[in-house]
Amino acid sequence: MYYMTIPQLYEKVALRSYSELRYVDGKPEGFGGSSPFCMALSGLATSNASSLVKDFRVTGTWPEPRREDYHKGLVPDTTMLLGISMRAAVDKMTTLANFRYGARERYYN
Repeated sequence: MYYMTIPQLYEKVALRSYSELRYVDGKPEGFGGSSPFCMALSGLATSNASSLVKDFRVTGTWPEPRREDYHKGLVPDTTMLLGISMRAAVDKMTTLANFRYGARERYYN
């Protein structure tokens, strides 16, 4: 049954990044590893399941880079890494028909 349902499981993917730490059983979510958002994005970038994604939504809050970060042509590492990771995941989504990103429910197509 699992292999028969995989195409439906990955058809619509929604990832959300939270600005504050969330706790599960008194420990931060993702304790001992990366955040669930980063782990899911990494999984999409490295698995064959990403080719099944038709609708991809990314919501959340990311800290705004400071103006001085860009002043001398520097792009903050967090901004650069998020962009690279997102690009790697989306590149593998060969059947992608809809991509939306934004903060909370304000999406950009």
